[in-house]
Amino acid sequence: MVSHLSAIQDRHALYVEPLHFQHTWTVPADAVTPEAFQSTYKDYSLTYDPQQRTYRVTKRVNGRVMVSNYDPSALSDEERRQLHEQAEEAPFNDVLIDIRAGADSGDLPLHGRLRLRSFHEVLTFIGRAIGEEPETDVAPDPRTLSVSENPVVTLEVVEASSPPEGARLSVTLNGKHYAVRPQDGYQWNLKAFSMLNQLFQMSVATAAQTGPSVAIAK
Repeated sequence: MVSHLSAIQDRHALYVEPLHFQHTWTVPADAVTPEAFQSTYKDYSLTYDPQQRTYRVTKRVNGRVMVSNYDPSALSDEERRQLHEQAEEAPFNDVLIDIRAGADSGDLPLHGRLRLRSFHEVLTFIGRAIGEEPETDVAPDPRTLSVSENPVVTLEVVEASSPPEGARLSVTLNGKHYAVRPQDGYQWNLKAFSMLNQLFQMSVATAAQTGPSVAIAK
């Protein structure tokens, strides 16, 4: 499935956009007093219906993010609202996927959720792949269009008894040397490692540098 998303991205046809839609309801005209308008309805759009003596209240909602192979703004307001409600049924770290069959996505529609894992879970997965649970090649679905890059492993780390040859940098742990495997051509491992570094920088906060406080008794 990830290869399928990658093939769509290669063709610049992948959208990762929030679902914007209009939420509308009605309230009695008597309820919209000047005080209520200032405290509750000042940021909404109100349309008065003299026959029903009600106000039609409209609010723009910035909904959940969705991955698709089409522009979500091309959908009707009701369709965007329904997709948002589907996304809301899942935890916040689940991203709704709605891939429809078309020229840029082959003949493989996808509709489901992609779960975003924590930085710790990602590192644990890569660590186990070094020896405990090696990753294996997974061929794309026959309906998926060609993919520019589809390596066997997410990030190939070298484990050796001596500093790996050709590695820009290696670290030592429990008598073993570890390094990101160098590559020729497309630098998949380097790019994956750089992305992990960016995620790490986003997950830590710099503590303010303050000196010691000294209390002087009077």
